[in-house]
Amino acid sequence: MELRIDAKKWRRKRGMSRVLDALGAGDGLTRYVGGAVRDELLDLPVSDIDLATRLRPDEVVERLQAAKVR
Repeated sequence: MELRIDAKKWRRKRGMSRVLDALGAGDGLTRYVGGAVRDELLDLPVSDIDLATRLRPDEVVERLQAAKVR
């Protein structure tokens, strides 16, 4: 049995694409985590999306500011 989330659907949420791009998700630096992943796998409504990143906090701030994400 293979479980997968629909990452394309989540990327379409308002502002998510900009955040993921700024935090290097395409390079594996940032991933979806937490209850949203669980809820998606259980086919429950997802109310919020959490991200985890390998970047240092100062790098996160710099990247988000450079991408003009508040």
